[in-house]
Amino acid sequence: MKKLFLLLMLGSLVSIYADAQPSLTWQRIYRKRQLDTYLSVSFGYRISSARYVLGGRLVVPDPTVTPGTGLRSSPGLLFLNAAGDSIGSRFHTLRGLSPSAPNASIRDICRTPAGGIAATGWMLDSVDHYSNFFYTCDTLGSRLTPFRYFNVHSYGSASDSKMLPLPDGYLVLVGTTTSPAQVSAVTHQLGAVFKLDLQGNVVWQRLFPEVDLLINDIVPRPDGSYALIGNRLFYRQGQASPVHVWVGGVTATGDTLPGRLYPGLHGTDYTFANAAALTPDGGLLLAGYSKGQGLTAGSTLFNQGLLVKLDAQGTVQQTRTIVSPAWGASYSDAGSRLFRLSVLSNGDALAFGYYSTITGITTSAFSSFLGGFAAVTLQPSFQLLDSPLTGSYPTLLHEANGQLRVQGGYASSNRNGGTLVRAYQNAGVPYQPNLCATPPVPNAGYAFNAARDTLRLADFSTGGGIYAVVSAWHWSFGDGSTYDGRTPPPHRYNAPPTAATPVTLTVTNNLGCSATQMLFPFALSTAAQRELAARVQLFPSPVASGGAVTVQWPGLQPSPVEVRGELLDALGRVARHLAWPVATISQGVALDIAGLGAGLYMLRLQAAEGTATRRLEVR
Repeated sequence: MKKLFLLLMLGSLVSIYADAQPSLTWQRIYRKRQLDTYLSVSFGYRISSARYVLGGRLVVPDPTVTPGTGLRSSPGLLFLNAAGDSIGSRFHTLRGLSPSAPNASIRDICRTPAGGIAATGWMLDSVDHYSNFFYTCDTLGSRLTPFRYFNVHSYGSASDSKMLPLPDGYLVLVGTTTSPAQVSAVTHQLGAVFKLDLQGNVVWQRLFPEVDLLINDIVPRPDGSYALIGNRLFYRQGQASPVHVWVGGVTATGDTLPGRLYPGLHGTDYTFANAAALTPDGGLLLAGYSKGQGLTAGSTLFNQGLLVKLDAQGTVQQTRTIVSPAWGASYSDAGSRLFRLSVLSNGDALAFGYYSTITGITTSAFSSFLGGFAAVTLQPSFQLLDSPLTGSYPTLLHEANGQLRVQGGYASSNRNGGTLVRAYQNAGVPYQPNLCATPPVPNAGYAFNAARDTLRLADFSTGGGIYAVVSAWHWSFGDGSTYDGRTPPPHRYNAPPTAATPVTLTVTNNLGCSATQMLFPFALSTAAQRELAARVQLFPSPVASGGAVTVQWPGLQPSPVEVRGELLDALGRVARHLAWPVATISQGVALDIAGLGAGLYMLRLQAAEGTATRRLEVR
């Protein structure tokens, strides 16, 4: 029986006991009582302080399923309280399933922008091919949207559907395949990324040109792109077929970024990457496994858990394999695998997968494993066999308070299976990458009608990072009305707007980073605005890097609204966010330029009475 193992990668024995001492707080098995009926749920997150939700499937006997397995599975949700007690479940019926094998399962869930639940997964459809589905529910599991189907009639097998929420929809990783008619008698795996809108409709899809590519994980990067991690098989009919770890990328608009193969990792040509996470030094940590034998027909494959540390440029810094006592056994699944990661704030990480020990000539018993490995070097520091978890669809949930939940399928000798969840505390603080180091830059333009009671607005905002794009816009017109979208229709005010009537634009990029611009379009006439802006003084310019710079804006009317500013570099990226009381900037304030490189910068100021810009040259 497969179990999960948990690898705790920590820098040293000192940090193990000082920073993270995972201890089991509770363990629960969730299952149905009937023979051949089991509940398999793994993918989950916290809904509120007292509720969690897990997604998966319910398998039940169905005598009408003939010929076939006699079983039917349906996608569903399981709800737990903070102590792990089941407080309800909801299962949903799909149409168009295979008559002989009516099976479907949720493979990932996440929170919708409105706070509900989004779910995606696979189904075996009416022509016995695989399709993917998407739908949303409220926090009680009641379905809000109809099932949406995509990647329809794939010729491959069911694959993990990894889903990443965006402000305007979702990115979903799926496996698809070529038709057997396309490549003689051989079916090839293709990696695919789908962009869905908030209702689950396909916005775009990208099939990667590399044949036999399986994409297993997606990781957002601070530059606005997404790292894709997987492996590519090089098919050689009748010969050993190498498999190499692959790392590529995609943007929020569907542009693909160059991929890179990593052949020969740790001295083998058969390596697989299942998960990845950003590290504090800007690199990536990959988790997967390697095979110790050639991929030939009838060969026996032995697994070794594999860790790979890449630097920010994608260069391999270190690799480490985890060899179980069953290495070299005849059992085809003997060895170990890694499936999930959670990097800690100190650069160490949590990961888990399978670990086996030999029980006979052709069999292995799987047991959980707790181990320690130093960050970057991945040197082992300790290991401890732990109590079992099963290995079906393993996943983890690591929270900022140090709580950790590991989840996986459960199967007993009488086939009465289910899901086992274990909760730990003191598991360390997970690393939270600063994806908003370069926030979006809101920039609105406006014009009036002749009566000055109707305002036309235009958006010129940028996403922030190199590949970031603005995904959501929220306008507030200062009279209680709002608009969501990039270009609002002309807005007519029922009452004449005053000089203090604000108009705000809040933009959110594809990484979920937001910034707000406040305008006062009715404050002054054009001539008065030019006179006001002319009063701004910024000196000295040019200035030596690290020197002292003063900003002064005399003549402003007293106001409780602060003067806000942004210092932009030559590419339009915000180098500083600024704010001063009116009385302070009227007298002159220091502008911090410490750490700025040489170049041209633009200071943009916003007061209640208008806006002003000044150029600053740093040498």
